[in-house]
Amino acid sequence: MANILYLYTYLKEYTLDFLECKVLVQELRKFHSVTLRYAIVPSLENFKNYLEQTQKQFMTEDSFKSNNYDILIIENRLRIISQEESEKVKSEILFDFRKNGGIVIFMCSEDGQPFISNYNNFLRKAMLPIIRQPRSSSEFPNIYIAREDKDYNNNFIRGYEEITRIDNKDDYFYIEINKKYLQQIPYSIRPIFQDVKKIVVSSPIQTEDTFGNKFLLKGNPSTRLLASNDLWWDGDMYPMFGHFNDHLNGVGVLITGNICLDSIVESQQTDAILFMLNLINLFWKKQQQRARSFNSSSERQDSCYDKQYSGSIIVEKITQNYDYGMINKDINSSENLFPKRTILILASSPSNTAKLRLDIEVREIDEGLRRAQQREQFSLQQRWAVRTNDLRRALLDFNPQIVHFCGHGSGDRGLVLENDAGNAQLVPTNALASLFKLFANQGVECVVLNACYAEVQAEAISQHINYVVGMSDEISDDAALKFAVGFYDALGAGRSYEDAYEFGCNAIALEGISEELTPVLKKKTN
Repeated sequence: MANILYLYTYLKEYTLDFLECKVLVQELRKFHSVTLRYAIVPSLENFKNYLEQTQKQFMTEDSFKSNNYDILIIENRLRIISQEESEKVKSEILFDFRKNGGIVIFMCSEDGQPFISNYNNFLRKAMLPIIRQPRSSSEFPNIYIAREDKDYNNNFIRGYEEITRIDNKDDYFYIEINKKYLQQIPYSIRPIFQDVKKIVVSSPIQTEDTFGNKFLLKGNPSTRLLASNDLWWDGDMYPMFGHFNDHLNGVGVLITGNICLDSIVESQQTDAILFMLNLINLFWKKQQQRARSFNSSSERQDSCYDKQYSGSIIVEKITQNYDYGMINKDINSSENLFPKRTILILASSPSNTAKLRLDIEVREIDEGLRRAQQREQFSLQQRWAVRTNDLRRALLDFNPQIVHFCGHGSGDRGLVLENDAGNAQLVPTNALASLFKLFANQGVECVVLNACYAEVQAEAISQHINYVVGMSDEISDDAALKFAVGFYDALGAGRSYEDAYEFGCNAIALEGISEELTPVLKKKTN
């Protein structure tokens, strides 16, 4: 029996339908311990003038930590305030919960919240999968007007389906779970779809297919993508409405499409509740296995998500009513001779500085690694809107082998990070070098400072780190992007850091950009 905290959508005072997925909660309570609350807050001090009934809808952060929850489920809305704050919970609390082996499941349905930048930064800081943003028409070969009767005035991309549309409802369609569909699902999570034939969705939001996230729920091959201007396109991005990751010691799940709303499950033929029960059970069982493996030190903490199954697959009957899924009992115990190298990307573009296309740079690195021959040897981690505390904590949390900074540099004055207000804060060169000195014997092999005039910092850091790349002059967005792509393409092919640097410079030259001499490689002298 898992210990679950479930954060419902609305305060009880505002609506009778404060809990929008009652059927799901009722089914969960048959097999697990479920506590209902509205939000997790630092303290109840700000609510002392509220009615006692209202106060009881909140849980303090200390209480959340002390109750040893296994799973946190967030129903429909977070209501993001900033990249650290939401009405429901702080991103830091979610991150710490994940770090301690917790499972976070966010059933996302955020109508009317257009602040996608803060929204995704919050999700990134919480180590959750993110929402895919509309980028530009040039990314896709053909764009058409889809329909004019629906006003999508936010920045989300939604799925739209004509073939499987239900009862002439504009926003309802179903995803058919058949043999062909399951062939595309990773083998390790196919138990989630056991006995699931059809899932009804409503205006599903597309999730971002980034490196390190694994897809969980796909659309049909005929599903169109509808953007904020009522446009859809025939692009090469298959519609995905759910992802998960298993970074750190925990699991993060993002599912869209309102699949468990009472208004859908009570009126449509859908297996969404069974899908969710299977999902919760499988991840909970895998986390228990992961904890046992970690405690016994017999294998890597993340192995139960990455190992290939061999031999027979055992179907475990958890209850009389549900066959929750196949739990692996026969793991290939061969040792991994090539442990993963972690690439930590630190991005910073303060609001009072020139805007950089950092999202494109990170996406290109991500896509290049995924195509690479040795992609299984790399793990990509990201931190956005980085402050000084974020820099230190990210290095401590991930113990990376490669650190990639993309943002602004200011020469002798230092590297530009962000302060708590989102404005520029200069980090002195000597302080930055001293920080990396503390990680010199902890596995950091290479640092890339993809920022203007960062050669000064590269020189200082190279006193402690073997390979450091900096920029000797101002560098354009295009040149910085091409260097990053060439550098990580080469690493993904198994080339050395020195070779990767040369490939990065050559990538700039191949595009006819006369900045191939701007990147400089500094090497530790001894």
